[in-house]
Amino acid sequence: MKPVQESPRTDSTMTLEIPKKDQGLAMVMNLASIPLPYVAPIAGLIIGARSPYAKFHSYRMLIEQVIGTIIAGILIACSLSYSLWKMKEDGVLDASGLHLEKIGWVGIIVKSALTWVLFALWGLWNTLNSLKDAMEAGRGYLPPKPRWSERLAMKWSGLGKG
Repeated sequence: MKPVQESPRTDSTMTLEIPKKDQGLAMVMNLASIPLPYVAPIAGLIIGARSPYAKFHSYRMLIEQVIGTIIAGILIACSLSYSLWKMKEDGVLDASGLHLEKIGWVGIIVKSALTWVLFALWGLWNTLNSLKDAMEAGRGYLPPKPRWSERLAMKWSGLGKG
């Protein structure tokens, strides 16, 4: 890929000329990441091994998916820990055994419903973000001010802005 300068840009705003094939592959990988959040970026790294642009998108998707999974795992662990602590406080779990009649079902149902609503919103946000990323990938867009995950992906892919 060679630098292309469009007028009247300065050297600091130069862009890379991204081949259409690489743009298309990156776009497809972003769309495939909606139903296949781990498989798509890993496949993108394999299929697009010769394309720094496709690798950039694949690495970015993979980094963000791992971070999202870690955050979701922490939230699930906290939710479960709170539920167990609350059951112990309410006397459901004690030395004499399990007392199901003391379970506060309303609280459990409300907390569960809230948790599922939050996960649904998280999924919607991820879907919309993947669609936005796919459109940007199809245009050959690179962020002028990359976030940390994008900087790391650029470094790992060889785009050089990392």
